[in-house]
Amino acid sequence: MCSIFFIWGSPVETQCLAALEACLCDVPIIMKNVGIFKDFLENEKEQIGIIGDDFENAIKQIKGKKVHPRQVILSRKLSISDTVKAWEKIIRDNMQRAMLYKYNKNIIERRETLYFKEKILQKKELKREMFFLYKKRLKQKVPKIYFLMKSIYSCIKRG
Repeated sequence: MCSIFFIWGSPVETQCLAALEACLCDVPIIMKNVGIFKDFLENEKEQIGIIGDDFENAIKQIKGKKVHPRQVILSRKLSISDTVKAWEKIIRDNMQRAMLYKYNKNIIERRETLYFKEKILQKKELKREMFFLYKKRLKQKVPKIYFLMKSIYSCIKRG
């Protein structure tokens, strides 16, 4: 053992890697109830050291206290290898979600493109039908004008 105890007085903390490292070295810790240790069960907190605000009494009590912080940290899978595995899983899961999102987004974009192309074709078809309907009506109503327009159109087309 390299030290009798590890003390951390910060009132604000997220994970407190230094305290985790001390625990992994089986060194009891004295610290406020903050960070990752805040989520520990009471019996786990007792096994890693003394968690609270009264550091003076904690320093006096820690010498005679039998604790096993390393076991607690390992049982919670907070070792380096377990943390690396957890991060690998998070990255893998997020990459899969991103790939699915990208795949689904592409499918949606393709569907939208096909939908708009279909709408455009429908409009063109409707215009074509209206033209032929207009042409048919014109032919029925005014045959001479229709043939005159047809000849003008063919001249323009050749032209």
